[in-house]
Amino acid sequence: MMHIMRRHNILILEALVIFCFVFSIVDASTLVVQKPSYSKGDYWDYISEIEYTYLSNDTLIMLETEDVHIEVIDVNPSNDTIILEETIHSILYNSTGTMLDSSIIINTYYLQEADLAIKKAIQETTGGNRSVIEYLIPFKYVEYPIKLGNNGKIITAFNNEDGSTQLEVKYEVFKEEKDFPLEEVNGKKNVTFDCLVVEVNQTTIGVMTYMYFTPNVGNYVYLEEYSYENLGTDQNPIVIKKAGYRELTGYSYAASKKRGKETPDLQMFFLILLLIIVSIFIRMQKHENN
Repeated sequence: MMHIMRRHNILILEALVIFCFVFSIVDASTLVVQKPSYSKGDYWDYISEIEYTYLSNDTLIMLETEDVHIEVIDVNPSNDTIILEETIHSILYNSTGTMLDSSIIINTYYLQEADLAIKKAIQETTGGNRSVIEYLIPFKYVEYPIKLGNNGKIITAFNNEDGSTQLEVKYEVFKEEKDFPLEEVNGKKNVTFDCLVVEVNQTTIGVMTYMYFTPNVGNYVYLEEYSYENLGTDQNPIVIKKAGYRELTGYSYAASKKRGKETPDLQMFFLILLLIIVSIFIRMQKHENN
């Protein structure tokens, strides 16, 4: 009878070992990016090479971005607002490729703290131009937490000097990219991140964006942008042209430092439990042999 009970206990321990091992492996392979928790002074620097074309006084102008700095300039929980400021250094060219001028564009975004949706955006340039967009429906590119397979459609509407506009955004977290390489981040060469890649399709304005997110950075680490040459017909397929990219070169995100001091997460708990169970299992086996 004792032998049967001992064997029963061993079987239970074996089942627990298998459960803990499988859980720790599955959890380790499941990448999730939680909603960032911003603090004043958090920032992200990017090298940027994205081209935009537009008409100015019937003249075709090409704007090429060089570098981008994004910073959290205020966090105000009392009115559910986070303010981000994006500074873009760029160069203007004419249609023949001749450099016209350098330009600084400052975009100020007012976000809802609850879901980081944009409530208001203000754009100012070195030429003194200023435009304001008021979102009737707060706008966001993706829903948090970001998980592989998540997808959806976001409808927003905004007012500016040209009137009201409705914008439809479709997003899909369509792949996980392991060890995605960046040239240099915070002075360290050849840095890699495990990323979730989000496809953001804004057909209303003819833009397709691929954004690479990773945990504990607080923003995307890489971005590729494409523009639609046309939206396609039954006779002609959609033509998409690469506009350029942004790549992270430096950042400071206070929440990532706090997480480093926190207690182990659920995965670590199960790994520790696994070691304890294995230790008990070995002792029981030794006792049975004796």
